[in-house]
Amino acid sequence: MKTRILSLFLAGAILLSTGVTASAARVSGSAAPKPTTSREWAVTPVRGELSFDQIAPKVRANNLTVQSMEETLASMEAMDWDKAIGELEDAIDALEGTIADLKNSTGTAKTACENLASSIAGIQSALEPLQSAGIIKDIAALGSSIYNGLQLACLNATLASMEEQLKDLKDQKNDYISKTLPDTKRQIASSISQIIIGAESLYLTILSTQLQLEALADTKAAMERTVAEMELRYERGQISQLTLTQVKNGYNSLLANMGTLGVALTSMTSSLQALLGDSITGSIILATLPTITDQDIAALSFSEDLAKAKEASYSLYTAARTVEDAEEDMEKACRESGKNSYQYKMAQHTYESAVLSEKSAIQSFEISFRSLYDQLSPALAVCTAAENDLAYEARVYQAAQLKYQQGNLSANALADAKDTYEAAKRSYASSKIDLFTTWLNYQNAVKYGVVSSGS
Repeated sequence: MKTRILSLFLAGAILLSTGVTASAARVSGSAAPKPTTSREWAVTPVRGELSFDQIAPKVRANNLTVQSMEETLASMEAMDWDKAIGELEDAIDALEGTIADLKNSTGTAKTACENLASSIAGIQSALEPLQSAGIIKDIAALGSSIYNGLQLACLNATLASMEEQLKDLKDQKNDYISKTLPDTKRQIASSISQIIIGAESLYLTILSTQLQLEALADTKAAMERTVAEMELRYERGQISQLTLTQVKNGYNSLLANMGTLGVALTSMTSSLQALLGDSITGSIILATLPTITDQDIAALSFSEDLAKAKEASYSLYTAARTVEDAEEDMEKACRESGKNSYQYKMAQHTYESAVLSEKSAIQSFEISFRSLYDQLSPALAVCTAAENDLAYEARVYQAAQLKYQQGNLSANALADAKDTYEAAKRSYASSKIDLFTTWLNYQNAVKYGVVSSGS
């Protein structure tokens, strides 16, 4: 019963088949960077924008798979075991009354029925002479007694079956309340968290793709300048037609790559909108991500967060449940077969295996969680270095603009300086999303107990 119920919720994992992971995401953004010293969790999006902190509430409220799982859970919680048990007990009481009435109605004829029940063939052969002797009414009474006796035996068998069903129903109630329902709640919570993580990952991947498209757009502008220069040089006889063709082929290849990336962006955007329960348009505007600072990382408590993560982990929960089930099976084998039986010895080894598997799962979980924690400071250092590099490139670009205004720098050289500056901006934006992704992975571990796939 438990297995059938739990299998209803495996469909939630299908939504994670996009293959997107939070660790693979990058951020997009072309606005001038501004240093910050505090976390900006309450990012206020402009009209029409989707902010990162809106993802989880939208998934919980609008995602169709989440709604389906919650309705199934509500149906399970609505089960009234006491009423079901009471109805079966009433049916048993009614049947016992019927049996009592039938016993009173059969009297001594019932005894005769029971004595003759083993030789029905003899009774049937005796009917003809008795009937010929003119005592057909007595024979009818005897037949009625036989019928009542057989009916009584059938009702007694039914009663025994119903009493066994009542016992099973009470056992199912205890198992349902203590295991099936809480197990299902945990599995549903885990499935919902996986859907939320998948939506968050898509959000970050969309930002990354937008950033890549911005980089390709800058490359396109630079290549257009190169193509124009190569065409001029070809006209002057400085390069061959083959060289010019190679440059143009590179430009056309770039355009094709941009088109492919654009299609992928539309597809990912549609998938995100589906996860959020929004209208699928293939177009979305994402707000600025929250900023993670060194103060945020310094405020973390590794030991406290690890305890929360282990408590929230569905994989550790199922490992503990496996130990409990194995222990119950071992105790049952001991009661029914004895400690010297092979059934008990097998169950004992199964229990020991479950205990060791749980210890291994805990150890693996702790290692993974430590790895997530250790990645935070390096990610922050990379982000800080990228910010410093951006500040340097901004000064270089300002100097190039001044030289251009003074007539000491060509337009192409100024454009190259701008491209370098824009590349530094994207590098900084990318490092910010790397830092945020690392932070998010850690927070998801604490909140949902997810340290890796399947946790």
